[in-house]
Amino acid sequence: MQAVFVELTPFRRHRAAYLDDDTYWLLQRILMLHPEAGSDGRTMI
Repeated sequence: MQAVFVELTPFRRHRAAYLDDDTYWLLQRILMLHPEAGSDGRTMI
């Protein structure tokens, strides 16, 4: 599967306060392997 992660400006502005680069990479990897993990059934993260 190919995917593109789009970072909106507000997310990019605040991401570093919550996720370091390694943790953010891991989050992206998890979402690539399990895309349903990013959805609550109504919206995507």
